Amino acid sequence: MKPTATYVSIGRAMLIAATLLSTPPAFAQEDVAKKWSPHFDMQLQPGLHRSLMEGDLFLPVSQNADTLVFGDLRARFDDEGAHEGNFGLGLRRMINEDWILGGYGFYDRQTSALGSRFDQATAGFEALGRNWDFRANAYVPFGSTASTVEGGGATGSPTVQLANNALVLTLPAGGREERALPGFDAEVGWRVPVFDTEAGKQLRLYAGGYRFEHDALLVTGPRVRAEFVIDQVPGFWKGARFSAGLEYQDDNVRGSQSYAVLRLRVPFGGRDDAQVLTAQERRMTAPVVRDIDIVTQTRSSGSGKATTEAVTQTADGKPLKVFTDDATTGAALPGAVSAAGANSTVLLSGTFNTTSTITLQAGQTLVGAGTLSVKTTSGQAVSVTNPHRAAINGNAIQVIAMANDTIVRGLTITQSSSGIASGTGLYASNNSRLLVENSVITATTSSGTASGVSFSGGSDITIRNSTISATATSAGGSRAISANGVTDLLIAGNTVSNQDFYGGGAIILNNTGIATGSAGNSGTCQTFGTVTGTISFTDGSHCP
Repeated sequence: MKPTATYVSIGRAMLIAATLLSTPPAFAQEDVAKKWSPHFDMQLQPGLHRSLMEGDLFLPVSQNADTLVFGDLRARFDDEGAHEGNFGLGLRRMINEDWILGGYGFYDRQTSALGSRFDQATAGFEALGRNWDFRANAYVPFGSTASTVEGGGATGSPTVQLANNALVLTLPAGGREERALPGFDAEVGWRVPVFDTEAGKQLRLYAGGYRFEHDALLVTGPRVRAEFVIDQVPGFWKGARFSAGLEYQDDNVRGSQSYAVLRLRVPFGGRDDAQVLTAQERRMTAPVVRDIDIVTQTRSSGSGKATTEAVTQTADGKPLKVFTDDATTGAALPGAVSAAGANSTVLLSGTFNTTSTITLQAGQTLVGAGTLSVKTTSGQAVSVTNPHRAAINGNAIQVIAMANDTIVRGLTITQSSSGIASGTGLYASNNSRLLVENSVITATTSSGTASGVSFSGGSDITIRNSTISATATSAGGSRAISANGVTDLLIAGNTVSNQDFYGGGAIILNNTGIATGSAGNSGTCQTFGTVTGTISFTDGSHCP
């Protein structure tokens, strides 16, 4: 978008907002003992290379004669496609007639022009005097602080290595990432004595600098600005405030940047604050001054060299544990999965032979093949794909026992009953919100009942896109899927089969409610008791 078009559209938006807000709302009739009222500021910041528009809602939360606690909500857009929201809480206190001390904290959320999303915490301190101002801010990104971006001449896709209980991501040479940088800025300001200290017009000059860095990325330079403020604009509504200024900064990465700054205040209060309050009291609602956005930079993933990083978290910040058969035995796997803890994701690679049940913890995800959204140790969020199903071969009554809110995905689970009467590949009792998908599950017994998947009680259970079979090699029963007393059971896109001496169906349902969408299955079905809903099969049959 061309800057001229941007200015016109922004100017129209400001004019419309000013017209809508110029009439004080009904709640604006406040107790006259309250000095400071809420207001909305509209700011236009046209620049030589980039232009911005900002809306700033200032909300007093608590106040007395010399102290103000306030909320500050901001939204900012630029003509390069970036946008950001800031949500802050601040405190200002008049120490005497000459000084105001204040502090504030913000949560910042940005979508950059490259489409990356970053979160940041900002904390700042300010001292506002009649003639001098001092400010300093610290900026700390958190969460996913780096993101893979398009372009940069990468020679291939990121690759994944699973070995020695570790997942290592290799970024190809020439790959690019965008990173949010931590840093700080500070400035000192001086009131130019062209107007009286109590006048409604003031001119101030500011000088300072900023520094943001991470590893080899460094953005640092000086910043200067001038600000002319009119606390009561002639011909406007009571309490209207207008400021105009110029800002210039120059750093080692972005070069020189110049902006004009135009800011108009629309008060929600009904009093003429500019005539009632002293100059210092009016400054209690001055805009919080901080960096205009989260500072980001892009770089090659390795300056011509492939780079590797370990992965220990999912993209949403949950623990990620990796177990490979070259470092964890099948006998040790049940204990390792349990120790990974609730709400963790456990990624398996290789073949594991166990004689004990693997008991999932609440909220756990047990996964082999498939795609995961993960975060590297440096904070970069990427999607990785493991093409190989991990295999778990068990000789226990149940190979895997699920818990509430658990997921089993991309695994080959084989239960072989040797020396035990019956066996089940995957089992749950009175557990809810379960998901089984993209897996191959087999159960075989020579002397009892073989069940691929068996659920007793519970609700909101989904089995989809899996191959499940059960075989009884002697006078025993077998069922690929068994559900007893389950509600809201979804079975979709599965291939199910069984072999036994009684001719029963591959799916056995007893007093169970089938969820809508249970279709696309291949196999047979048998019901007992009360079964509601319908399972559809690819041959045109259905159950019940």
